[in-house]
Amino acid sequence: MENNRALAAFLIVSDEEALLGGCLASIRPWVSEICVLDTGSRDGTIEIARSFGAQIRSFVWREDFAAARNASLTMSQAPWALVIDADERLVAETGPALAQATASDKLAFYITREDLRPEGPPERLAIARLFQNRPDIRFRRPVHEGIMDDLVALGAGDLTDSGVRLTHLGYLPDILKKQDKHARNLRILAQRLRDAPDDLYNAYKFAVTLPSGAREQRRAAFASAHALAVALTEPERSQLPFLPRLFSSHAAALAAEGALSEALQVADQGMAQVPPSAELMYRRGELARCVGDLESAVRWLELARLDRQSSLVRADRPHEVAVQSWAALLAIAAEGETKLDPPPEHVQADVRVACALARLSFAQGQTKAGLTRFARLLESHFGTDEVRLLAGEVAWRQRDFATAESMWKL
Repeated sequence: MENNRALAAFLIVSDEEALLGGCLASIRPWVSEICVLDTGSRDGTIEIARSFGAQIRSFVWREDFAAARNASLTMSQAPWALVIDADERLVAETGPALAQATASDKLAFYITREDLRPEGPPERLAIARLFQNRPDIRFRRPVHEGIMDDLVALGAGDLTDSGVRLTHLGYLPDILKKQDKHARNLRILAQRLRDAPDDLYNAYKFAVTLPSGAREQRRAAFASAHALAVALTEPERSQLPFLPRLFSSHAAALAAEGALSEALQVADQGMAQVPPSAELMYRRGELARCVGDLESAVRWLELARLDRQSSLVRADRPHEVAVQSWAALLAIAAEGETKLDPPPEHVQADVRVACALARLSFAQGQTKAGLTRFARLLESHFGTDEVRLLAGEVAWRQRDFATAESMWKL
């Protein structure tokens, strides 16, 4: 097809020779320019970019993704920008939606990124990566960077979906092992926290990125982010879709420490502060389960289920929340506390729900069905912790204690 003359693609890269070719091949039919900002590659990245006819510019990396993104945006005068990473692929059948979006007079659109994961179906995330390339629309924050601050300031923060989809490979185990994104991000988040302590989004990301072993530091970080959140006005809160996850993550961190009363208070405060949220309904149900209030747990978890949500309920991570809710409900059912219809097929495909269904079969005395489910999981997902945990349980049921111990050690 003819390239879209209104649209340029922008990438920042460093040592991406294993992934870059697939990304550029996916976008080349749909854009007029490919602009690659290299931050110090020592492998074949630049040669691969050159083979696709990309413009290439060098940039000194200074631990600031927004600065690099914004520098890349100056490489083209094309009126529209598609920002993409080397570990992402444009889904070909959604390519025509790029032309439709860039023919509009809107400032920006969401595109859907499908994060591939080894344990089940992709997790879908709406991200603002297709926008008019104007000087007043630029990335903010040195990590977890985005353009939403500028869009909100321009009165254009309520975005629509473009219909464009990306496939994201970056969370697959083989790719994660080759990169140390966690340590890098934590370092940048900590510096940003020192420079801008009132940046709520950064404070939230810093808290959730801290390792669980840093108990006191995590508690203080969550408390700081929580204080910033409750100080907001209602209109300000309505423009921050990550707030349910902040309250949910804070409550989960407190529960992990055994501070269940505090966790319940945080979850309830979140429920009062934000619009109806599947994330918080799930968290409230899990906390009720922790304190033994299974009747309340079932009620909240049923509300959080994706197939039971009304249009008034916001789900930031719809598949993840559905999976978590179903897994918890199935665990309660295995204790004989409730009866459930089977989960939807796309939820059953997630390894966590599949393991919960196997456990339910065993608990109900349906050993043959449980072993059949278990055998399928062994074939498809033995490398996951969830299946190895289940394998240990099955071995223990069969009094094969040595195998159980070896599975649990894995």
